[in-house]
Amino acid sequence: MKRKIVWLGVSWLIVAALVLASCGPGVPEGEEEEEEEEEIVFLSIGETYQTLEMAVTVSEAIVTDSYEYYDEASDSMLAKEASPGMSFLISTAEIENVGSTPKHREGFYLFSASDSEGNTYFTESYFGENRLPEVYTLSAGAKVEGKILFNIQEGTSGLKIAYVGLKYPSKKLAEWVIK
Repeated sequence: MKRKIVWLGVSWLIVAALVLASCGPGVPEGEEEEEEEEEIVFLSIGETYQTLEMAVTVSEAIVTDSYEYYDEASDSMLAKEASPGMSFLISTAEIENVGSTPKHREGFYLFSASDSEGNTYFTESYFGENRLPEVYTLSAGAKVEGKILFNIQEGTSGLKIAYVGLKYPSKKLAEWVIK
């Protein structure tokens, strides 16, 4: 008698598991499940990349061998020189929260630069005025603007500045082509 009850219970659990499994999302026969692929958006300097939550604009990009900044410790203006064989790419970016909830972001870490030879350059500390904050929170409708700096190889061509996503930091969402 006990054995019949145990087998009845096990049978019932197997049937319940099969029924629950069949209720889940399925893939039609002959088709494979595809990941949602977002294409990289290519823009010119001054154009805006926009999602449902954020609007990002790179409005300026200059290549220079040096820049000046105010040093509080010495109470004077100083010049920052690029290392031999290197130049600075200094860009101005604006990020606006066009969504309805506050957004926490990691400012200039969301940008990278690349050249025609496939080299990737990451942001470095910019000591000048109006730098893009490292970390910030934007309330709905608020925006932040500032400069970002890349230390690039001198004479580099085919420069692009990329904005990457928070969900997949290695995935470029938009690239601004520098002419």
